[in-house]
Amino acid sequence: MAEAIVWTLVPVGGAPGLRLTAFVGEPFALSIPGEANEAMPIQWKKDGAAISDGGTLNGATATALTVDLEDIADSGSYYTTYQDHSGRELTHGPILVTVIERGSLPAANPWGWPS
Repeated sequence: MAEAIVWTLVPVGGAPGLRLTAFVGEPFALSIPGEANEAMPIQWKKDGAAISDGGTLNGATATALTVDLEDIADSGSYYTTYQDHSGRELTHGPILVTVIERGSLPAANPWGWPS
């Protein structure tokens, strides 16, 4: 298996519209900046739903989420929420991921967001 490419997400309001196109079978990893740590309640989400470890996903409650791209169904909007030391909930992301078969081109704007 190929080594995962790691993308570090920025806080909401940082760099809007981050996008990643990946190929089926090639893993990627998402991480959050150093101010978060494993002792804080962390939850990764895809398309608004909490992620659980298993299948192609590992690290659902960790500072880094690894996605082994087994299927086009891994496409979606990924982000994380966690609480800082004062109990304030923070969000990092989203990053819009499009998974395609090698040799195909991604849709021009699959989520309908302005380019």
